[in-house]
Amino acid sequence: MAENIAAIVPLQATYAENARAVFAPLAGEAPLARVAWTMLGAAVVAAAEPLADRVRETIAAQGLSTIGVVVAENPGSRAQCLAAGLRYLNDTSRHVLIHDIRRPLAPAPLRDRVIAALRAGSPVVMPVLSVT
Repeated sequence: MAENIAAIVPLQATYAENARAVFAPLAGEAPLARVAWTMLGAAVVAAAEPLADRVRETIAAQGLSTIGVVVAENPGSRAQCLAAGLRYLNDTSRHVLIHDIRRPLAPAPLRDRVIAALRAGSPVVMPVLSVT
């Protein structure tokens, strides 16, 4: 299922002011680790410079050496992180999933539905979950 799929987790500079949102345990695991485990295909975390070292440490500690880490240009806005991630992937033939770190508990079946919709011809897919 991972062929022609890539994923970017943008971590803009604003997270440096609230690093707990990225690194503090959530049900025993950092949100970054939870998100990283759900990524398929080529994957990269594109981080603002103040977060880059800690991102590398977290990814390495999880044994996720296949996930790249790139540093965005300063000041490290979300757009700059996404641009750095796209440059890292350097392949326009893939579908690129952008995973928001604020949604670390998004289930794998949601990801699979997004991928299925892309493969069915949708140019853009915005995933949603029912709120109860």
